Amino acid sequence: MSARLHEQKVDLRRYDNHASTSFEVEGLPREAKWSFVTRNVPVDAVSSVDLRLNYKPQPGDLLLATVHELAQHTRLQLRGGRRSQLYPGDRIVVAYGHRYAPDQFEAVVPANLDACHLVASGGIAAKARSKHSTLKWPTAIRPEGVCLDTEGQVINLRQYPLVVPIGVTIRRKPV
Repeated sequence: MSARLHEQKVDLRRYDNHASTSFEVEGLPREAKWSFVTRNVPVDAVSSVDLRLNYKPQPGDLLLATVHELAQHTRLQLRGGRRSQLYPGDRIVVAYGHRYAPDQFEAVVPANLDACHLVASGGIAAKARSKHSTLKWPTAIRPEGVCLDTEGQVINLRQYPLVVPIGVTIRRKPV
């Protein structure tokens, strides 16, 4: 298989609201569901998607993925908080992240852009290592690529922090 097949780019265009966006693949528009963790990222910040060879994802990197097989998570929490039913073939925008929840899943950011899992309905993508005995394994997703800005840089949630209201002081205890 040639490397060119893995360097496919997808052009993103704004659709009609912040919950979904139209992706152009070979001229066919398709909707994508933007997860809750992406709520601070302007949809217009994403200009393309690239399946980069040998790329090691970092926590917070935005990812366009396709739902491969439904399991524990059958719904995705969208940017506005509404839950949307997932179906195999749905395209979702999520973020890579580690997760340690003993009553659910232990998961880590994978070493590459291979298949992974939706380990939280709010939109966390990771490779599940273990699960609680009462749960199914997490929903399987297939990355289509990382989301890039207009300069070709991978978009990370660290670029879009939560806004602190005026007059509010954040007190952090020393660690």
